[in-house]
Amino acid sequence: TIASGKEVASDLNGKTLNTSSSANTPVTDDITVEGKLSVSNGTISTANALFYVKGGDLSLSNCSISVSSEYTPVYAEGGTVTAEKVTANVQRTAFNGKGTTMKLTDCEAVSANGAYNVVAVSGSGNLTVSGGSYTSTENAASHDLSYAIAVLGGSEATINTTVSGGNGGVTVLGASTVELTGGSYTGVKACGLYVNEGSTATYKDCTFSGEEADVKVGPNGG
Repeated sequence: TIASGKEVASDLNGKTLNTSSSANTPVTDDITVEGKLSVSNGTISTANALFYVKGGDLSLSNCSISVSSEYTPVYAEGGTVTAEKVTANVQRTAFNGKGTTMKLTDCEAVSANGAYNVVAVSGSGNLTVSGGSYTSTENAASHDLSYAIAVLGGSEATINTTVSGGNGGVTVLGASTVELTGGSYTGVKACGLYVNEGSTATYKDCTFSGEEADVKVGPNGG
């Protein structure tokens, strides 16, 4: 645990940091961030829940994250998450923030399970995605599960990236607001962009595609 008021910086210098070698039940976290932690220039390998940002500040740069279990490697409640040039290969969700300010720049995240969002923000959080790519897989059981990027629960997001592979590209629900300033958003089964539940979305210089529609607005979306 990086305690509140403490600050740790780790340059891996091209090496691999191996944390948990087996998944724990119930879930425990490898590294809890209540203060400030920055990790750069290497690979992080885990079978467990990797980073739990508990109101702290996590900064990742030039890193590769590999997770052999279905746990989320970067999970935050409050605080801030900044990731630049981070590659994440996960089974479910790569980045999940609740009430968190999250900024993802030139990252690449691939999820093997189409029933989960690759990136999600909720609880009146704030998400900025610039560059990079986010790839999910098709969920054959449902058209609506799952969108690669989800903006939920009164959150705000500004997004310009490439989304592909999942049933849907970006979903905006729960009185959230999204601005898409460019990029490409592809849904294999559903649509590139879905807006509903009192949410709004604006976009320019974007391309969308999906089986149901390129862009779909529900009865309470705008």
